[in-house]
Amino acid sequence: MSKAKRQGDSPKIQLNEWGLNEQQEKFCQLWALDFDFHGNGAMSYAEAYDVDRTAKNWYKNAVASGSRLLRNVKVYKRCNMLLETMDLNDVNVDKQLSHVIGQNADLKAKMQGIKEYNTLKKRTSALGDIHLKISLTELLNAADKDKEGASEDNSRV
Repeated sequence: MSKAKRQGDSPKIQLNEWGLNEQQEKFCQLWALDFDFHGNGAMSYAEAYDVDRTAKNWYKNAVASGSRLLRNVKVYKRCNMLLETMDLNDVNVDKQLSHVIGQNADLKAKMQGIKEYNTLKKRTSALGDIHLKISLTELLNAADKDKEGASEDNSRV
């Protein structure tokens, strides 16, 4: 057996300063920073690892692989590091809100996003969330009392 065979023919995988290979780093970048992939482990994995999306069960496999990557301590730390570098400014927050409103996977989050948008644009008010329970009779009685009070005040003058 030759010396090269004993040492292995496969090339060394280059790791970056965080101990990640090129695909792991790309996954982290997509998952943490890319608007189209943000927080989606399956799609970030599929893109970073160039998954054949015509293959049977590609998405199921990407979900499992993305989840496994996020449990990797080095990947997890790098994703958190990238998240911390994000500018939390109006533009980025508006993009995230737009993403929540534009998606259809989580309708509860979508409705909350729409509600938040309407509040920010002052299309609704906090009073719009108060539900008044008062009957028409109670309302008319209160109006009559106001009239009586106003009549008494005018007669004293």
